[in-house]
Amino acid sequence: MAKKVRDMMTAEPRSAEPTLSLVEAAQLMKSEDVGSLPIVEEGRLLAVLTDRDIVVRAVAEGVDPKATVIGEVASRDPVTVEPEQDLDEALLLMAQHQVRRERPKVCVCG
Repeated sequence: MAKKVRDMMTAEPRSAEPTLSLVEAAQLMKSEDVGSLPIVEEGRLLAVLTDRDIVVRAVAEGVDPKATVIGEVASRDPVTVEPEQDLDEALLLMAQHQVRRERPKVCVCG
């Protein structure tokens, strides 16, 4: 029997509002031991903030991490899958979109 995405996902991952500062988001990512956070507003997924977003779009650009909100640097238009989707299909989709480093705490919305 093929595994479903539901078998590997975190049922209720931590998420953040787009108005959270980069510092607060980095602290949350550290405490949760994750490399990404779903950015949610009114229950709707808007974007995903990754540790790479923080480095490339904020630190490397010299922005003030206390004054910059995550909605300004997060990756927009995330690709999502449904919990009942076949896990092999989801892994293929991740490969096509070059998602390489996520751990089982990856956000699966559906």
